[in-house]
Amino acid sequence: MTDKKQTDQFLQDAAEKISRGEYEQAIKDYDKAIELNPEYATAYNNRGYAYTELGEYEQAIKDYDKAIELIPQVASAYFNRGNALAKLSEYDKAIDQFLKLIKFTKNTPDKYRESQKPLYKYIPINPHQVLSLINQELYFTAYHELNDPLECFFIHHEHENNLFGASLRQQNIIARVCALTYQPESKLMYSHYADSHRGLCVEYELDFEDLQKKDLIAYGKVFYSEKNQIDNLNDLYLLKNSDWRYEEEYRLVRFDNEAFFPCEIKSITFGYRCPDEHRKIIYKIS
Repeated sequence: MTDKKQTDQFLQDAAEKISRGEYEQAIKDYDKAIELNPEYATAYNNRGYAYTELGEYEQAIKDYDKAIELIPQVASAYFNRGNALAKLSEYDKAIDQFLKLIKFTKNTPDKYRESQKPLYKYIPINPHQVLSLINQELYFTAYHELNDPLECFFIHHEHENNLFGASLRQQNIIARVCALTYQPESKLMYSHYADSHRGLCVEYELDFEDLQKKDLIAYGKVFYSEKNQIDNLNDLYLLKNSDWRYEEEYRLVRFDNEAFFPCEIKSITFGYRCPDEHRKIIYKIS
């Protein structure tokens, strides 16, 4: 058997043992895999997870360090290292690891520049949104003000393994969400988000080159599935329950406590029930 096949077999055996909670035995298999291939980042990352489950957090952190040294793009290693640091109550270091995950969640819409496919936002007419129109900005809503009770599940879900949320709260960081869509004529969206057709549908053009430089803003197309795993990386930013699939959401999430971000407004469409006095205000400021 070749070294690669042996390494893969040890990793497979270890994974099965972890699924059964046999962490000490799994570590022995990872040791053998690493002996055969000392450059195998996945083996270090997974062994670190086993050490974490055994409460050996400092040893786990060493393994996560090694995994990231070998392959800096191993997103789960940052997440796991953050968990281990939070277990040691080192919340300032933990949140630094969690927020590094943002660089792995910057997914520009497919062919956005080539096709100029627009993004829209349905909004009510209130002081925050009017201010965003005046200043040509996107408004980010604090997660606890959103209408889906499972939004930012990773923050408010009380679970012993929900260390991302605990770390954010320790650092007084409030996640803010800006939900956009590709749908410009959705009656349901007007009803749910534009004050029962009394509000607006605003078309935006975003500067993704500028967004790419923002270390504390993640963005991408939302995935729709059951929201039941706080350790799923997509769940941190871009996972919603399947009931919301009709929204076709493209989402931005920020962790710098700021509420506004500059953008270009391309068009504004009034809801069917938008009052005349509100229409006059929008005409004057747009």
